[in-house]
Amino acid sequence: MMLNDNLSLRKNIHRIITAILLIILLGGAGYTILEGWPLLDSVYMTVITLTTVGFMEVQPLSAAGRVFTIFLIISGFSTIIYGLGSITTFIADGSMAEIIRRRKMDKKIKKLENHSIICGAGDMGRHVIQEFISTRNRFVLIEKDEEKVKDLCQKHGTIMCVIGNAASDQALKEAGIEKASGLITTFASDKENLFVVLTARNINPSLRIVSRSIEDESGHKLRTAGADSVVSANRIGGMRIASEMLRPRVVSFLDVMLRASDAVLRVEEAEVTAGSHAEEKTLSESGIQDRDGAVIIAVLEKETGIYRYNPEADYLLKPGDVIIAIGKYEQILKLRKHTG
Repeated sequence: MMLNDNLSLRKNIHRIITAILLIILLGGAGYTILEGWPLLDSVYMTVITLTTVGFMEVQPLSAAGRVFTIFLIISGFSTIIYGLGSITTFIADGSMAEIIRRRKMDKKIKKLENHSIICGAGDMGRHVIQEFISTRNRFVLIEKDEEKVKDLCQKHGTIMCVIGNAASDQALKEAGIEKASGLITTFASDKENLFVVLTARNINPSLRIVSRSIEDESGHKLRTAGADSVVSANRIGGMRIASEMLRPRVVSFLDVMLRASDAVLRVEEAEVTAGSHAEEKTLSESGIQDRDGAVIIAVLEKETGIYRYNPEADYLLKPGDVIIAIGKYEQILKLRKHTG
């Protein structure tokens, strides 16, 4: 698919062109040696023989020259038929259409800004992709296993992706890392995650990077390499198991919130920016909760770095404060519009 098909077409075309040029050179040399013709006449004779245009012979041929011409026609025709067959097969099996689709996708990726890059479509990567699709956040996937990408596209429709090694500069740049706002690496190997973090941080120092970690002691290494946040799958899994026993109704509520098919409810954030509708107004005066419908559960103060849980109605919003709210996708969009 995609990259391999493109390379296959190029290789076939290169082979066919090389074979035809070689036959022309051998034909020119053959006529020059056998008939004693000038090189230009020999090459001309070779070309009109291969193309079967029906022109007369440059000069009368000897018996040896006629035998050579027979072999020249057979070899030339065989090469041309093989070339046409390869190109026809390539078009008929959909590979050409796939290359055209791939080029259109590449153009879309180049136009992206402030998107996220997801590295890896394994078990965890699939859940990350599902969440980005559910919340309508733009992303580009980097995955070297083409079959995994096919499966995802069959399930979710077209996904913008790059087939390649996420730890390589080329793949990251094809995914638009220089204009991206964030990167997530989800591989089941701390070594792979570490290489991706190092490479990504080197290309884009301002990128927000979130990395998966398998071993608890790998968290420090990943942060040192440039990860802004590290998620331990084992730790999260352990907390989930304990919560199922200690607070099952809370877990049930969160599951319903995250998995409901009729309405996507999420805990999101919105930063208050200078000049926005909410700047220097109390929560009550801003009307955010009443108008937008999102439920404000906390505010992160920029000045102190402290979270104010369940803030009072008279809390004064300042530029740089981050509102943490729970709501549907449309409600969160309205919230961000009035704070941004």
